Amino acid sequence: SPGFFDYRHPACLNCSPLCTLCLAPNFCKTCVSSYFATASGSCIACSYLCVNCQTAANNCTTCDSAQMRTLTSNNTCSCMVGYYDTGVALCPTCDAKCFSCSVTAANCTGCNGNQFRTLNGNSCDCIPGYFDSGSAVCALCNYTCQSCAVVSTNCTTCSSSNFRNLTNGNVCSCMTGYFETNVSKCAVCHPTCLSCTGAMTNCTACNSNLK
Repeated sequence: SPGFFDYRHPACLNCSPLCTLCLAPNFCKTCVSSYFATASGSCIACSYLCVNCQTAANNCTTCDSAQMRTLTSNNTCSCMVGYYDTGVALCPTCDAKCFSCSVTAANCTGCNGNQFRTLNGNSCDCIPGYFDSGSAVCALCNYTCQSCAVVSTNCTTCSSSNFRNLTNGNVCSCMTGYFETNVSKCAVCHPTCLSCTGAMTNCTACNSNLK
């Protein structure tokens, strides 16, 4: 039976406590979970990374998914994506802003595009047109802003290709000769207008260069 061996005795004798199969009292063929049998018949503990291993402590054959570990092609139990290794069995979770991380939770190595973030050094910053509102997913800036901070309408840069420039410190207003139509790109005023509002022919100042 498992855990016993036949040693030319009427009754089978117990194997060593760490053995599941032995050929002699101190010669294990197979060992209990988290141990492996050496060529000399000893049972040696697997690395903390492994549930089970063979031939060497760090040559894992199974991993513990409850510890957030998964078996890799080189027989190592690595932390799953979104978790990182701290030198103990359980992998802690990365910061919510990181897709992947290493060493510490906030030391990002990859970002989640679905959160509108991109890797900048070891930080997952919001992509242009989005801002950090304190949650994992970046929030959309107001349509007038190229970039913004703190709130959607607090513009930090404006798009010249949308005919906007920064005024009053944090507002992307239409340039002179263009007017607001509640979309990102300002519309051009009629050539007779120096400035206009509401419609291209609704001049608020006239173009004095036209004779």
